[in-house]
Amino acid sequence: MFHPLLLFLLVQFCKLVSVWSVVLDTRSAHDKHGIRAEACAELINHGSHFGVEVEVGTPGQKFDVVADTGSNTFIIPSCQCMVSGACNKDDRCFIGTNRSSTFKLSQGPHGPMPMYLSFGSGSIAGVQAEDIVQVGQMKQYMQKGLMLMTNHALTFKSAFEGILGLGIPIAKVTPPANTDQRKKATAGVSSERIQEIIKKILGGGIKGVSGAGHLSNGNDAWPQAVARMLPNSPPGFLEQAGVDRFSMCFNDGRNGVLRLGPPRLENSHASVGVVHWGLGMSGISIGTSTVPLQICTASSMRKDQMTACGAIPDSGTTMITGPRAQLSVLFEAICDSWPRCKQNHTALMKAAEAAETAAKDAYGGVDPFGIKVGNSSKEIVLKLVLSDCTQWLSDGNGLGELPDLHFHITGASGTAQKLSLSAASYILETHRQQGPNGSSDKPSIQRVQATSINKMCMPAFQEMEYNTVMNGPVWILGTPFFYDYQVGYDMGTTPASVSFASVAESPCGSCNKKAGLVTSDVSTGAAATSQRVRWPRWLPGAPREPRIDVSQPL
Repeated sequence: MFHPLLLFLLVQFCKLVSVWSVVLDTRSAHDKHGIRAEACAELINHGSHFGVEVEVGTPGQKFDVVADTGSNTFIIPSCQCMVSGACNKDDRCFIGTNRSSTFKLSQGPHGPMPMYLSFGSGSIAGVQAEDIVQVGQMKQYMQKGLMLMTNHALTFKSAFEGILGLGIPIAKVTPPANTDQRKKATAGVSSERIQEIIKKILGGGIKGVSGAGHLSNGNDAWPQAVARMLPNSPPGFLEQAGVDRFSMCFNDGRNGVLRLGPPRLENSHASVGVVHWGLGMSGISIGTSTVPLQICTASSMRKDQMTACGAIPDSGTTMITGPRAQLSVLFEAICDSWPRCKQNHTALMKAAEAAETAAKDAYGGVDPFGIKVGNSSKEIVLKLVLSDCTQWLSDGNGLGELPDLHFHITGASGTAQKLSLSAASYILETHRQQGPNGSSDKPSIQRVQATSINKMCMPAFQEMEYNTVMNGPVWILGTPFFYDYQVGYDMGTTPASVSFASVAESPCGSCNKKAGLVTSDVSTGAAATSQRVRWPRWLPGAPREPRIDVSQPL
């Protein structure tokens, strides 16, 4: 029988061997100049958004996480989060001790290190740990830390198994000013409760603790401890792996591609944002018109403003978001440029005029009903005609009847580019059924499951008021842009930069999981675009909301 001390030393030696094998693999993945070789990972198509499968620990535990360009931390839920009731018990969770031979909790001056992160939709609390993380064929021992989530104040419409923070323009974390929000996520976690959670994580077991319940309110010890830790929040996966460039693109009806360490971006735009991957937007034009709409114009800028509008390319947001007033202008212009919509609006105007005349005849020259139809009704008509798309999609050109939209973006160094979307990109097809809480909670249904009477179309736009001092109203360039462009991000330039390469010219392709390399596929380029000119993409359920803090500057 082994002596206990000898057995302990043997276990520690095995852990050291596992860690160093990953370190050596990491070194061999770099070329002779020290540059990491290009790799890829599949982006899993969930309809409203895309996730990426990662493995954590030895042996690997798999998670379907959100690939997030708005954060810089790798986060997975600890099983203690499920036990406490703060996380969904049906989601996968991570067990470190007694499950992963390469796991350990990070140690600070006062022991294990609590963590806190704030997102636009809420906050996350947890502890810092170290382990091996694999994304595609790229492995990295996260010696500088990852986050085990133990509590959160986020609202998830679907399964949540973690976040792969891909990096932000300036990886600088500042303590959140919103104390109420901080308390909500970390509500009442006393120092004793912190130690209890850490002991259970170290113990590795989750039995006999079902009475933990939700965390109670009233104690500020955890937020105070967290505030001290924020300046030392761990760098993300790519930063620890020495990768400063990545790109993302989506494929319709199948998985997309996350490229890690691709070649230096061409025709890139320097980010005007420091909190987000932000660009300027100087207007939107429609169809063949070269005159932009009265949206994001130079005349709307204040004296000290840098850009008329801001734009954030965000793969985690289903829709394109913008301020209500500007969306109304856009919808009216689309209706004016689409004969079917314009004809329906004209018919509505004539019907209203006839009704007004009849009312005046009946009431002595006075219209007591105030029957009027103005330009604002064009937006209503547009949405009504789209909602009835099953009646006309098969006629003539289908969605080809609608005009293309052109978004004019700019970089900090004066670069400019026109990003064009066809109607097949900015119109979505979905089902009418709603959930118990309305459209935001409607169930997920595939296209083949929906009957023609339940199908409807809608513009892929959503209202969101996000106003900044230096960059004006901010638009979120959601998933439609990632279907039509390979969107690249480069943290290695000063400032950080963003690029857009049309998939018609540079197809998205697919990721070979075994080789970790991208394979080309012509069906994802111009051929695929022409095949779906008539039919919009299918949105199976509720759109994924933006998780951006609108109180922050761009």
